[in-house]
Amino acid sequence: MKESLVTCGFSISDTDFIFQIVSAVLLLGNLSFDQMSKEMADIEDSSILGTLSQLLQINQEKFHQALTSKELKVGKRNSIVSLKLQDAENSKVL
Repeated sequence: MKESLVTCGFSISDTDFIFQIVSAVLLLGNLSFDQMSKEMADIEDSSILGTLSQLLQINQEKFHQALTSKELKVGKRNSIVSLKLQDAENSKVL
């Protein structure tokens, strides 16, 4: 498949990046959450999050925060609120 992409004009670095993205999308399906409390969910296996962060070349802590919390603006103040389990599960597909 890699040879086919190169034949179509993609550079080797482009094909590597395409495979990284495809791998990350597939791995995202394996990401699961655990109910830490009634109002808070967390990532069950942080090693998957680490691998995803590497594949997508993004900051792991910010990625974790994006998947497990949301930012609310109340008046002029911004607050970060933990997601419940169902909301965290839904954050994978948004």
